[in-house]
Amino acid sequence: MAAFPEDITGAPAVDGLVRKTVYTGRMVNISMKKMKILLAKAGLDPHDKGVKLLAHTLRDVGGLDVVYTGLYRTVEEIVEEAVKHNVDMVGLSVHTGLHMTLFPTLRGQLDGAGLGHVPIIGGGVMPDQDMKALKTCGIVAEMFRYTQTIQEVINWLWAAQAAAACQEAAD
Repeated sequence: MAAFPEDITGAPAVDGLVRKTVYTGRMVNISMKKMKILLAKAGLDPHDKGVKLLAHTLRDVGGLDVVYTGLYRTVEEIVEEAVKHNVDMVGLSVHTGLHMTLFPTLRGQLDGAGLGHVPIIGGGVMPDQDMKALKTCGIVAEMFRYTQTIQEVINWLWAAQAAAACQEAAD
């Protein structure tokens, strides 16, 4: 993934377009399509309060289109939903200790479904070294700890969206 801009501010989406001001050494105003993110819970993990709050906040405050799969989904069902909704990013919340299996499986199945370009973000309760390993190996674009604020997640998503739009404009 491209290097992210240092700072970004966003405005709510209008007609599917979001206008953002990005600082990448100089101020740049860009318009981009509204990001669509799929948030999922896999397996028998019933801890969904955080991901539900994130889904509502990303939609209401972050200006994103959000698809939430609900509880107890298989990786296959998550990939089917990602394909069906043509998402820009997939977020997986894990609190069961299966993260070192679920994330690589999800990455592989997204790749197999032709969605190798779709980044994965993750969150939940996981050891720091596992989160770092998943990110270092390129399986996930970013990992968020349960102690991080939703605003930090929104800021990262806006920056990722702006970096992708800048990369598209440069290509």
